[in-house]
Amino acid sequence: MGYDVNYNSADYADAQGICQQVYAQLQEVESSLLRAAVQSDQCQNDVAMQSSAAGLSARSYFAAQLAGCLRRGYQHAAESVIEARRLAERVAAAIENYEYSEALIQKMVLAESWKEIGEDFFTQSMNNANRPPTETMQSLLRMLMVLNPWNIVGTDSNPQELVTETTRELTGMIESAGPQRSIELTRIQEQESIEIDGTLDSYTQLHRLLNDGGENEHSKFIVAQVDPNKYIVIIPGTQDGLGGPNPFDTMGIVDAFGRDSENYVGPISDALEYSGAGPDDEVIVTGYSQGGIHAANLLKNRLMRKKFKMTKAITFGSPIGGIDLPEEVRTLSLEDKKDMVPGTDGRGNKVTERQMTVSFDGPRRQIMDQLPQDGIFGAPHSLTNYEDHVRELQQEPTPEIRQQLSEFTLPTGPLAFRRFTIERRAERKPKGKEKRREDLDHQIAPPH
Repeated sequence: MGYDVNYNSADYADAQGICQQVYAQLQEVESSLLRAAVQSDQCQNDVAMQSSAAGLSARSYFAAQLAGCLRRGYQHAAESVIEARRLAERVAAAIENYEYSEALIQKMVLAESWKEIGEDFFTQSMNNANRPPTETMQSLLRMLMVLNPWNIVGTDSNPQELVTETTRELTGMIESAGPQRSIELTRIQEQESIEIDGTLDSYTQLHRLLNDGGENEHSKFIVAQVDPNKYIVIIPGTQDGLGGPNPFDTMGIVDAFGRDSENYVGPISDALEYSGAGPDDEVIVTGYSQGGIHAANLLKNRLMRKKFKMTKAITFGSPIGGIDLPEEVRTLSLEDKKDMVPGTDGRGNKVTERQMTVSFDGPRRQIMDQLPQDGIFGAPHSLTNYEDHVRELQQEPTPEIRQQLSEFTLPTGPLAFRRFTIERRAERKPKGKEKRREDLDHQIAPPH
């Protein structure tokens, strides 16, 4: 950005958490001292009443001293509680003020740099087969957001958040203009099996099953059973069409960004249940391109998390930076820096100890003749390129990457799976879960 600010959001978040914790602990101390002071006063009164009844005059000097100390302690604790609350509020205000100022500065710098960003966009695109690289795409989208003067001063959102908000608004407008249609599970194929080596290549091997079948594999996703308590959902990238019966056509991107893939939850959860998955079973979701957006959305979906243990996701060339994933889930995202698609959400992915993004410096020279050069997104976005990046990643992984890879390791040998077909259909009154099961029972092989 051309300037430095001595600010660490993690440190401020920690400070805010500590202040809130101290505030809560002081409240407990305050309550304990109040109860002790009341009990001390009650004790003195009881002694005085019993002594009076016996005709004695009793006065406990030490009990009075204790009661006085407890009352003073309670007063000090009450004052400390007030101070702790004020401190927590000041830290929260400092975070809010900084984030607002940072967002405003980012927007002003972008607005001032529109010419340089535009020139860089055309230069980088020309050097990348007329397709903008990931970061160039992100910069252009953020700049477009702040060319509207209202977005500079009229909202607290930073440029990345503006891209997400605008995308959601646009997809909502597109959806509202067309007929409302649901996505339904329409066909379940017989169980199949494939030999896997258990490495990350196993996931791209499953994606290849959906990618290489042409139109015969359109509208399909796969559920594989790793063992009795672990399942994998494989979701394909964008397929031909616009608004037809295939939920993975271009309108699927609108569903992913605009509806958080909510309309995919029902059929995919049904497919998992038909495959034998239950509340105690782990589910790994993997998606390529558009499929990665659906995968990330499913990972955070409340219904999916209630029905299954949604623990992990692998994405290939997917724009998921705007999706707020739960802290406890583990993700591995592969992105090619020459691929414009991961940049279409205007921001990088969240990086935590469990959520990792690995970026590659374009396709490797030795496979260039194997990559498709046509299409909107070109060679960097092809599944073949990401298959090679998977091999590249596993050749000399860093200790951090090796640890992450180990979390996605599968058993070697045969892997059972089924292909499921889903379709968009005009929305109608739901039949109910049991009726849907009856309609599909004649097509379903036993889950185990």
